[in-house]
Amino acid sequence: MPKQSISLRIAINLFLGLTLSAAAISSTWSKEPFVAGTQPDRRPQYAPVQTAPLPEQARNKEFFTGVTKPVPESLKALQRDQRGWYTPFSRPGMTSYYDIRGWHSKNPDAADTAGKYLRDTYSEWHTRDKMLSARNEDCLQCHQEIMIEKPRAQSPGGVKASDALAWYQSTLSVYEGKQETFHYRHLQSPLAKRLMNLQCNFCHLGHDPRDENLSSHANAVGLESKDFTLRKTVNPETTCLRCHGQFAAELMGLPGPWYEMAAAMGNNCMICHETIRTTRHNVTYLNKDAIEKEGRENADTCYGCHGGRAWYRISYPYPRNPWEGMPEEIPEWAKDRPTQSQARFLPSAVSAQAKPTAASNQKAGGQKQ
Repeated sequence: MPKQSISLRIAINLFLGLTLSAAAISSTWSKEPFVAGTQPDRRPQYAPVQTAPLPEQARNKEFFTGVTKPVPESLKALQRDQRGWYTPFSRPGMTSYYDIRGWHSKNPDAADTAGKYLRDTYSEWHTRDKMLSARNEDCLQCHQEIMIEKPRAQSPGGVKASDALAWYQSTLSVYEGKQETFHYRHLQSPLAKRLMNLQCNFCHLGHDPRDENLSSHANAVGLESKDFTLRKTVNPETTCLRCHGQFAAELMGLPGPWYEMAAAMGNNCMICHETIRTTRHNVTYLNKDAIEKEGRENADTCYGCHGGRAWYRISYPYPRNPWEGMPEEIPEWAKDRPTQSQARFLPSAVSAQAKPTAASNQKAGGQKQ
């Protein structure tokens, strides 16, 4: 038999086979609607079947369980359009911390329901816009523990806190007291009260609990943002680095770090800074007058924040606020520097509200020093 005839017969048989298979499948599908799952050709045995529409009141109760009143108009519109179609929004979900709407609680409106943690996580106080105007008192309503917790006297491995000292704790004369927590050092310590005026929103500008990387969803921080660090809820480059960066010896034209140069310069920063970069510390998170006074008396006051407590390998690119007698020529390293401190930290930025003080930190914390 010619090869062409064999090929034609094979093609005809293949076509007829596919046609009959398609007809059989079509016949099966015509009996039951397509349902996704591990067996998409048949309806699950226990799939819910709606025999009659729910009364409006019952539908509202299911749909708006745990939703704070007044119910948003967008949610009302979704409920109207949903009708009898299935939606997980009107069904109980996970339990415990994830029960945001209190489905599994006997009293969904109680303040201590299981889902309170996640509801607080998504609170408006954790958005950037709200945090920009937040006071310490607002944050401490929920985070009071940061003001009263204490470090361990001894680690689980047996190391005593008194023996675990960072290098600056034994070299800086301005470091005082026993081991304390991070927040105590920055908000309540004697040094913090004298020289600083830090607020919670200096570091904490809210966060998106859904994800912590750029452009992960429509409302996320864009890729162009410089005020964001991957996987961190606080950006150390715009906060910690200001006072924990390296001593910028090269930019100052010094042959070595301060601890090598201090003796030769009389341990006095004002030898140079009496006339150079004299417009400084004029921001709301610092107590300018106290810093200037103590800096003249003890160079460790200056060095403590400009290299003495360095946790990073780089220094912070401070803005070059114009000062009297400032040279017109801009050094190469300073050409990209801003010429003014960040707007939200300027004294004029708090004119619309009372400027928070270090005293309010102590009052908000409720801890006697």
